[in-house]
Order: sequence, then C-alpha cells, then structure tokens
Amino acid sequence: MCRRRPCWPTPFDAEKIIAAGMADRLMLDWWYDIAQDTTVYVLTPAISGRERGQSPAIPTGACTFLNQSGLCDLHDLGLKPTEGRESLCRDRTAPDLHEQVANSWNSNTAQSNVEAWEKEGLRGRRRIFGR
Repeated sequence: MCRRRPCWPTPFDAEKIIAAGMADRLMLDWWYDIAQDTTVYVLTPAISGRERGQSPAIPTGACTFLNQSGLCDLHDLGLKPTEGRESLCRDRTAPDLHEQVANSWNSNTAQSNVEAWEKEGLRGRRRIFGR
C-alpha cells in the first residue's frame, strides 16, 4: 500500500498526525458516495510531491511517510492510519475497508476540520481540530 498509494486515516487518526506537527505532509483526497450522491473529503498522508495539495484523480504513488528503509515513519510513533493498520496482505483485507474509512469522514465535524486544514493547517503547527 505504501508504495502504490497512501493509506487513509480516520478523522481521529488525522487529528493525531496534525497534533504531532505533520499537517504539512497531508493532502486532500475525496470519496464519492454513490448511495448519498455526495463527495466526502478526506485528509490523508500525501503522495510524495503532493504535500499540502490535492490528490490526483487517480491517486498513485509512494506515501510521503515511506522512508528510505521502506518503512512507515508514522508506525513507530503510533500514528499509522487506520486503513494501513487494518490492511492485511493482498486478498485478506476487508473489501470495503477503504469505503469504511471514507465514511468516517462523512460528518459535518469531519468536513469542517478538512476546511480548517485547508485554511490554517498547512503550516502544521497549529491545533486545528477542536475538542
């Protein structure tokens, strides 16, 4: 997963990444929910070179947190996104895991936090998500 496209965090995962000062290594991605005919925006670790930007239409490329040793920088910090933590090798991952994580962003609070990241969080130093 880390080499093909970044794994998606839940809003809680993203909050922890931002609180750790790494908001500038995220990007904006989206999920189109066919059933509700709506677009759900997701803050996700960036594809290398797309930090603080938007995901391409077909999000392929290595994750910005994939280090030179081929390991995830977030893993040892306890910040690995839910999709990466819950994924199993190849065919054993739940087929709807990506959609489940996307749906965790389908709330007014989560979408407001995405907007806050877009406006303020790009510097990676301010607390964006309020509690």
